[in-house]
Amino acid sequence: MKKDSIGSRLGLWIAILTSALLLVILSYVLSGQVSRLSFFEFYTTLGIYDKIAFLILVPLCSLLVIYFFRTLSHRSESAEVYSVAVIGFPRSGKTTLITTLFLELKLALGDRFVPRGETTIERIYDDGERIRTGHAPRATRTQDVFSYRAEITADDLLQLYRYRVEVGDFPGEMSLEFADNYASTLHQSPYFSWVTSSNAFLYIVDTSELLCSDAPTATAEKIMKSLQAVHARLQDQHVEGDRNIRKMPVALVFTKVDLLPIFLSDESGKGWPNTPLPLPLRTQIKETAQGETIALKTPDRAEIKNYVSRITKLFEELELVLRQSTNRFELIAVSSVKSDNRMPPGILELAFAILPIPARRKLFQSKYARNSL
Repeated sequence: MKKDSIGSRLGLWIAILTSALLLVILSYVLSGQVSRLSFFEFYTTLGIYDKIAFLILVPLCSLLVIYFFRTLSHRSESAEVYSVAVIGFPRSGKTTLITTLFLELKLALGDRFVPRGETTIERIYDDGERIRTGHAPRATRTQDVFSYRAEITADDLLQLYRYRVEVGDFPGEMSLEFADNYASTLHQSPYFSWVTSSNAFLYIVDTSELLCSDAPTATAEKIMKSLQAVHARLQDQHVEGDRNIRKMPVALVFTKVDLLPIFLSDESGKGWPNTPLPLPLRTQIKETAQGETIALKTPDRAEIKNYVSRITKLFEELELVLRQSTNRFELIAVSSVKSDNRMPPGILELAFAILPIPARRKLFQSKYARNSL
């Protein structure tokens, strides 16, 4: 929470206490009893209707004072920037994940979630249409440095919270460079600056890459070591230092998990990951993951859940490292495929994991979000 938000809330409580004190003094003066009656004695002298009016007017006046200061604080505070770093290999589903998250938050929060910027709006709805028709968004090019932006508003009795959420969508090659090439020039890159100043971190693992591999365990080891290296760099260079990074959300996210029950449910998938899937099946998985062909069926959440553990077991070492580095770690399996009138699997959990607490509370109040639990 920002310091000015804390200051505003403290000011509001002072206003409440001050208004209550003024009301008590005013009641004494108006009754002419200030010199010889206690407040309790004064209250007992009132008739039944006067007591009812007093009990109504005192809270009402306090609420009016709260509303005045609350409105004043709304006008004086600007939106707090809240950035999310998305880190993963090339074509691991980062753009699809961000697009799906933005579209679903818009459905859940309505006018409280407003995409900002012409490019953000165009990308969300263009890529969203591709996802809806079973095709993958166009890959982020190497020269692209782009962040999706939206403004989220959330409030409670005493405070309005405004966040300018920015989710960085960078080419996967930059994640590899962050891990492997720790040269002095990297410190000057936009990607490095973005990651080290972020408020939340998503480490992306592409399920389809593991399913398509002729050596699934070795591929998982390669991905795990690279992401561990990224996290080590992040802890070393984060602008807030290691103590504060422990308070920040970190999620290990497995994308495209809807592919698991489709391709592991038959006889050829029983030995995976110890033995690779047959080559024709791997080719089919690759084409489906890249949106070149449409999956023949859409698995439900229960089917997906039955297979997720076969993936997550390969990354237990990375999970342990991330859990030990933060108090807000989540392991999440997500899909961008909607099989019913709810959020796609894992998207709600992802939103709860990374959003600021006031925004999470407002999201939970959404009927659409609650139906997705």
